Amino acid sequence: MLKFNVPKWLYCICIIGIVLLMIPKFSFNDPDTFWHIEVGRYMIDHGQILHYAIHTFYGDKLPYVPHEFGFQILVAPLYSAFGWPGVYLLTAVCLFFLVLGLYRLGKVSRKELGLRKSMFSCFHLHY
Repeated sequence: MLKFNVPKWLYCICIIGIVLLMIPKFSFNDPDTFWHIEVGRYMIDHGQILHYAIHTFYGDKLPYVPHEFGFQILVAPLYSAFGWPGVYLLTAVCLFFLVLGLYRLGKVSRKELGLRKSMFSCFHLHY
């Protein structure tokens, strides 16, 4: 079997590079994102979580289940302070923690199943 000896820092650079090279021009060109920002602003300004939709194509005061209120409250001030780069940074941080979590999950799963280390196991994160 062929064994690769890849330095640990190379994996970090690749992951960071992929996150930083994502083009936000296309990922945030969805009107739904603007709606979440506006709803977040409204909730912060009025000090309440909405249970009715506002600024929709169907009109205001429609019943609404606030299942995304945490994101909306987080992204509204971030957008107000930093614009799209702030929202993009939030996306990059979330993606980083997703990759980190998936890596840890794979590492734990392989250990529990008694599988040998893969060629990617040379990249270890110590907490």
